[in-house]
Amino acid sequence: MKVRDLNAAHGWYWVRDAFKLFAKSPALWIALVVVLLIVWLVSAIVPIVGQLVVGVLYPVFVAGLMAGARKVEKDGELELADLFTAFRENVKPLATVGLIGLVLSLLVGGLMLLMGYKEPPMPAAGQSPDVAALMEYLNGIALPMLVGLLLLVPVQMALWFAPPLLMFNKSMSVIDAIKWSFYACIANVIPFLIYGLVLTGLFMLLPFTLFLGMIVLIPVMLLTIYTSYQAIFDEGGSTQAINPPENV
Repeated sequence: MKVRDLNAAHGWYWVRDAFKLFAKSPALWIALVVVLLIVWLVSAIVPIVGQLVVGVLYPVFVAGLMAGARKVEKDGELELADLFTAFRENVKPLATVGLIGLVLSLLVGGLMLLMGYKEPPMPAAGQSPDVAALMEYLNGIALPMLVGLLLLVPVQMALWFAPPLLMFNKSMSVIDAIKWSFYACIANVIPFLIYGLVLTGLFMLLPFTLFLGMIVLIPVMLLTIYTSYQAIFDEGGSTQAINPPENV
């Protein structure tokens, strides 16, 4: 296993290639995302506990989507059952990744609360928003929001590639998957910045589609996990790739 150090243009290539994968089975990709949405809505029936369970299982679902993406890439036929592939093959380490991500996110959220983060003030029914109160609120949460962002970015970097790494490398440990994911993101920070700008631009176009474009953009965003993984990770050990340092 090696990590490629890619140039900035690949941030766009990941999105382009995700659209290509989506175009091969658009109806089924949308259906898979709808199933995920239904799972999330059902989990909301049991407050807190249901959402925590879904948070832990999220990488398991993502790993299933990654398996489906690889199948489609190799001209296979996508199936709804692909979403649950990881539940049959590698559920324990993937759920462990979900648990780690959930705990870290809760810790960051708790720190933000301690620093003064609170919910925005809501105007009473029939009243206009109080601009002065809103500005005071924004000034009060600026620091906790900044700190939360600075802490959550490395958490996401450590978890971004963990599902495909564990799905396609069954012998890899959870800790190694987290290490590889973090290193891969660090080594390709510029492409990831371009990737973020491209997605931001696509989101800005959504109002022009009456937000119907979300039914395409959500599965494409999930597919970019796979396309970025394929571009960055060299599972065959290409001589053009670079090794992470021993202590990563």
